[in-house]
Amino acid sequence: MQVANSTAVSPKPGDLLRQWMKRPVKIFYQSEANECGLACLAMILDHHGHRLSLEQLRAFAGSYPQGMSVSDISDVAERKGLVARPLRAEPDELDQLVLPAVLHWNMDHFVVLEKVKARKVVILDPSQGRVEISWAALGRHFTGVAIELLKGPDLKKAQARSSLRLRSLIGPISGLRPALVNLGLLSVALELMALASPQGFQIVIDRVLADGDRALLPVVIVGLSLLALLQLLLGWLRSWAIVWLSSQINIGWSSGVFARLLRLPTQYFQSRSLGDITSRFTSLNTIQQAISTQLVAGILDGVMALATGAMLFVYSPLLGAFTSLTALAYVGVRAIYVKRLQHATVSSLTEDARRQSMLLESIRGAQTLKLFGKTGWQSSRFANRSAAAIAASIAVQRTSLSYASWGGVLLSVGRLGALAIGASLVMEGRFTAGMLIAYASYSEQFISRLSALSEYAIQLALLGSHAERVADIALAPVEKEPAAPLSARVQPVEVELRNVCFRYADNQPWVLNNASAIIPAGQMTAITGASGTGKSTIAKLLVGLLTVNSGEILLNGIPLSHLGPTQARRMFGCVMQDDALFHGSLAENIALFQEGAQQQQIEHSAQAACIHDDISRMPMGYRTSVGDMGSTLSGGQRQRIMLARALYQQPQALLLDEATSHLDAETEQSINAHLRQMSLTVIQIAHRFETIDAADCLLRVHPDGSVSRRAKAAAY
Repeated sequence: MQVANSTAVSPKPGDLLRQWMKRPVKIFYQSEANECGLACLAMILDHHGHRLSLEQLRAFAGSYPQGMSVSDISDVAERKGLVARPLRAEPDELDQLVLPAVLHWNMDHFVVLEKVKARKVVILDPSQGRVEISWAALGRHFTGVAIELLKGPDLKKAQARSSLRLRSLIGPISGLRPALVNLGLLSVALELMALASPQGFQIVIDRVLADGDRALLPVVIVGLSLLALLQLLLGWLRSWAIVWLSSQINIGWSSGVFARLLRLPTQYFQSRSLGDITSRFTSLNTIQQAISTQLVAGILDGVMALATGAMLFVYSPLLGAFTSLTALAYVGVRAIYVKRLQHATVSSLTEDARRQSMLLESIRGAQTLKLFGKTGWQSSRFANRSAAAIAASIAVQRTSLSYASWGGVLLSVGRLGALAIGASLVMEGRFTAGMLIAYASYSEQFISRLSALSEYAIQLALLGSHAERVADIALAPVEKEPAAPLSARVQPVEVELRNVCFRYADNQPWVLNNASAIIPAGQMTAITGASGTGKSTIAKLLVGLLTVNSGEILLNGIPLSHLGPTQARRMFGCVMQDDALFHGSLAENIALFQEGAQQQQIEHSAQAACIHDDISRMPMGYRTSVGDMGSTLSGGQRQRIMLARALYQQPQALLLDEATSHLDAETEQSINAHLRQMSLTVIQIAHRFETIDAADCLLRVHPDGSVSRRAKAAAY
């Protein structure tokens, strides 16, 4: 085994012994597609007592949208106080590593090696969880590169910030407290009636049957009937209260999380798959159900378990002790499976999200798959992904069945044992038959309540997995806005870049490096340059979709950091390369579903975008549906609808990123003529000669990240 620089090393004395005595490593699941390295580092930091959330570590480490290298992981680890030792090792040398250690996996992934066994190794995969694999499988996946991360003298203890606060997500819900109080009162009344029912059966057996008291029988039957009817009524009322509470929490919670999702920066969406984001909303439903339907029930189950348990000891201390020990053994069996069930649940959620992502990807790319004859290939991939998701789901069910089976055996033994002891007490004259029946009823209530309480505790443990997924949305930092937005309604907009520097990650080259330029107000400026030099990056920086690393962007002399992204976007009408239309009519898309939209203004914007005549020829005119993301329109029509949408907002500046690439030269000239008649600053990112030739001045982005400006397009 060698260090990456070829210097031989050996573990410190005692390290290999101590690694067997350490507690299990806590698993961190990656939230972003390419942050497996960061998740592995979080696991090892946590193991050494430096407990940070993944979001905290992400903020410390910086952005790595294309993933981390061995060098990046080592660098961040050293900055945190760990001692990093990159190694080259063969699979049979892994038992010499100080664990936990990071392994390079499948040439594009990182995992944590937690434990080495005789026939298997335990791997913590940030995308799958804890898995045990054979040495043969290890050889197929391990690339020969490992990183030992040892506790250094500068590593300090740290505690992760508290994660998700449910109340902050739900927000204020009118009538929530009275609903919870009413639900609690109804539940208490139902539980008291459940306690009273066995007494009625005991009276029937011990007094009516044993003593032959015929007059008492109708009284008891009527009383039990009234009790049953009252239970039915109160049960219906409680069910309705749960439905109302569930719906209110669901509406408030879903709306709150969705609103926060839309306030997250664009980097959040770029670093996660669509299926992963949508699956997090599925976790919302699980948490909401647990709060609205199980919280009150769980509290009452605990109270009723104590009450019925006390009744057992009132009837017989011996029987009560036996039943209690049986029930506690049952709870213990279930507790043993909690961690395994938790890991299986997370794995199932992750695999299902991957399947969902592939499904959405296949639907969006159906035309491409057909053109390249890859439909069968994609079907096979989806079948494999579905098989993995189903296997993960089966693992959850298998774990649940295991603890349910063992628990069932214990309960059966407990019931038979209680019956034998109770029958002996009856034969000895210490118990009546009615008391035995009543005891059996209370015993069933006690066991069922304790079982339900343990189930609720397990659900709470599993809820942590769902809460972590929702927390990725709820705790992610939103776009920063100034405390008091400034007024910037000045026509038109002058844009200034002042020593702007930007790069997408600390380990990537500068896209813009001390870029300075002025885009004059009221003119048409074309931004040109080779592909990949940063033209679209400038556009995203101007409207706050990205944030500069250093330098300033000024709009009419006001720094963008003072305006805030929302205020800046109100100044611009934008047509970006990956913009989308929404399900609805053409008019609704042009007005972007604005309430009270003016038809005259919609048509005026469409005329300026040279799409009015096309719309007029459609059977439904402006009421024509655009289909799913504009699927019923041609590429040129979609671009002009988006341009009309940007103009409808009556912006001070127009930002167009290849917005006319699907148009013929004549239509583009007509659009440019319309734009020149408006009091607008027009910024166009373009490669086409027609677009560049129409500009008043050019802004050229150079490969070294600098920017230069020329007054005439002819200069280029």
